[in-house]
Order: sequence, then C-alpha cells, then structure tokens
Amino acid sequence: MTKRILILAVEVIIAVGIVCVIVLSASRSPHDSRVAFRWVGLAGWTALAFGYPLVLFRAYWRRVSFWLACAILLTIHMAAYIIICHRMLVDMASLPIFLITMVESQVLVAVLKQVVRFCPSSDKPHSG
Repeated sequence: MTKRILILAVEVIIAVGIVCVIVLSASRSPHDSRVAFRWVGLAGWTALAFGYPLVLFRAYWRRVSFWLACAILLTIHMAAYIIICHRMLVDMASLPIFLITMVESQVLVAVLKQVVRFCPSSDKPHSG
C-alpha cells in the first residue's frame, strides 16, 4: 500500500508540474489573455479526456501497443483541438467543449479496448 501511495504522489507532483509550466507559459504569452486561456483549456480538457482511459487501462501500461495507440489518439486529439483553437472562436470553458470531451473519453476507451483486447472481468491483460 505504501508503494502505491508513493507512486500516486509522484504522479500528482508530475501532473501539477506540467500544469504549472503550461499556465506559466500561457501567462507570459505576448498574445491577449483569451488566446492564452485557450491553450490552458486545451491542456485541461486533454488531461480530462485521457486521464480516465489511462487509469482504466493501467494493467496494460507495459504494452507497446497500448502506448502506441495512446500516442496516435493524442496526436489526433491535439491536431483537432489546435485547428479548433486557431480557426474558431470557441470558449474552452463552455458546456459543448465539456460534452465533447466526455464523448471523446468514451471513444478513447472503446478504441483502446479493441487495441489491447480489454477484459473487464479481470485486472490482468489477455495474452495475444
């Protein structure tokens, strides 16, 4: 149990550090605060969309296929949101963005289940 608490503490410290770097970078941006807020919002929504699937699939973290799928999905996610942030006047704190993120999270889970052959009845990954 102590090892799990230590791992969780390290994960939280890393996450807080990443968010602090993003917020600091955004606050020092030469652009107006609305543009900077979009990027902070993007970081938050990305963490929310990918956080649940990462926790759900913790038993599969040692698989290269899992991380490759996550990298591809993250690339698609980032490309789509960067296009949205650059071309549309979207408020990143809006209800539609929240709903899109919730749906996206479930799509990520569905895709990852197919990639890793997820078995909900056990914590151990299927072989093969």
